[in-house]
Amino acid sequence: MARLGASITDYLGPVDVDEYLRECADQGYRSAPCPVIDPEDTDLVRYVRREFAKADVVISEVAAWVNPMDPDPRLRSQARAEITQALALADELGAACCTTVSGALASADTPDSHVGHHPDNFTPAAIDGVIEWIRDVLGAAKPTRSFLTLEMCPWAIVDRPEVYLGILDRVDDPGLAVHLDPANHMTSPRALFNSGPVIEDLFEQLGKWTKACHAKDVTFVGSPSIVAMEEVPPGTGYLDYNAFLRCMTMLDSDVPLIMEHLPDRETYSQSAGRIRKVAARQGVPL
Repeated sequence: MARLGASITDYLGPVDVDEYLRECADQGYRSAPCPVIDPEDTDLVRYVRREFAKADVVISEVAAWVNPMDPDPRLRSQARAEITQALALADELGAACCTTVSGALASADTPDSHVGHHPDNFTPAAIDGVIEWIRDVLGAAKPTRSFLTLEMCPWAIVDRPEVYLGILDRVDDPGLAVHLDPANHMTSPRALFNSGPVIEDLFEQLGKWTKACHAKDVTFVGSPSIVAMEEVPPGTGYLDYNAFLRCMTMLDSDVPLIMEHLPDRETYSQSAGRIRKVAARQGVPL
């Protein structure tokens, strides 16, 4: 099953918890990422946990968009500490997961370096490094209610479900799970125009470990001789939301489905409407 939600701070900013939950109620969102809070404020953490539970809004993720494989030792250590803190907060809140990425060997001056391009990203040594930091973070945070999850990205070290399965096997820790964002796997015309089977394969391989999903969409740009993809609001591109929602119904529990990267409330609301129309046709509650 799925719980539709949105990255509310994208358009509201870091508002207080009560306003955040009012927005969820007004928009009919049953899940949302953790609002911006101080993890050291134990009273606030308890308040968030209690009020979200009362409102029946699942905290989809505590995000840590940093680079745990940064080639700079200082930045690498700082990133891993931030992920550990985010996972500890997710566990305290009972969030669905702590979401991050495998990291990349790109330097900090590379745009979006946490998922940045580097020729050594796809080497066995890079995979070994990812397994090392995952084990370190899980050993430090010791989650019992939430999970550490990676979002696969085409330029990052973990880019394909087969790679993720190998990491799950080698780490062998119940605290490691999966975050799925099918839009990140639309990396070729063949995938884009056959997104339904691509999505079905993702869920077939990784569905049993999936704790949360992102809802985006993709179209193509540029000339026919150069492949370039562009992220667009859900329902306005080529992503097969029929297949996406159908696959989510086969998961064991209610899994957050979070829209992100949109500019304003209206665009989020319009996108939610398009997703809900697909869900209604398929009899999928959101």
